[in-house]
Amino acid sequence: MRTPRFYDIRRFGKWYRLFPNTTIVLFFLTMAVMLWTLDAREAEQLKTSLARDALWAEQTLQLRLEDNLNQLTDLARGVGNGELDEAGFQSQASQLLVNTPEMLAIIKTDNRGVLRWTAPFEDGPLSPGSQLVTGATFRQVQDSGRFAYSAPYRLANGEWRFELHVPIYQNGQFA
Repeated sequence: MRTPRFYDIRRFGKWYRLFPNTTIVLFFLTMAVMLWTLDAREAEQLKTSLARDALWAEQTLQLRLEDNLNQLTDLARGVGNGELDEAGFQSQASQLLVNTPEMLAIIKTDNRGVLRWTAPFEDGPLSPGSQLVTGATFRQVQDSGRFAYSAPYRLANGEWRFELHVPIYQNGQFA
């Protein structure tokens, strides 16, 4: 036999019977929105972290390049003032190369771009008497009187390099 409560439920109609199902659907929709929000927040945090790390790497690289430029400018000033001969150049350049592993060699050229002094001294493409690989950058430095970075270039063994050219002046003339 049916209880009076059963008849009360039938009186509310179909909508009353859909209420539990609607509640479950709303619960799952709420959970889906929460998961999507958390995923979006995590993606934004990762993006921010990546941008922060890239900025840190860029600033660190910029500081290293500026420091190397300052040290090479001091070395060029010493050569230009006549304070350093070839032995002094070798000594200071070798010490600079030991402290900066990203630099492979330091070279002094004459005003035609012919290598005169190299540190470390080696036979091969960087031996005294050979020409610079990046002659256009050398001419740019010669014309402007300011330092310049060469465009990256690939060596025969597949390694990539770029050069930093710092002008040397002796008695006001490009040397």
